[in-house]
Amino acid sequence: MNMWDPLLADVLLGPADDKVLDWDKRTLNGWSYVCEGERFLELLEVDSRVLVISWANGSLNLIAEKALKPEQIEQIQKALIDAKLYSSDPSGVLDKETQDAISRWAEGHMSSDAPYRFFRTTITENLLHLMGVPDE
Repeated sequence: MNMWDPLLADVLLGPADDKVLDWDKRTLNGWSYVCEGERFLELLEVDSRVLVISWANGSLNLIAEKALKPEQIEQIQKALIDAKLYSSDPSGVLDKETQDAISRWAEGHMSSDAPYRFFRTTITENLLHLMGVPDE
């Protein structure tokens, strides 16, 4: 899997300071599945929340993400309110407004000079940690 693919920038979001890696939650374990000598599936475990599945000969990546608990979503919404990215009351529901605010927040924390604006940012352990939300 191409770890430098800019389309995976949200999935591979690292710690806020690359020099402080003691809390980096990325495990980055990978597996390739082969049948009769042909590679047909590659998986990348980003952390305990997220899997990236290479599909259609690597031209497309599917993202599998562990669901958040309502309490976690509420904590995320409070962090987004503090960052002035979310204006509603915390509801514990991962609605479009919350997803858009998470995308804006993540975009501001990506190391790239021109990060992609993701339709729905993947919520990784590092993203939760950066927002001060425990991964339960």
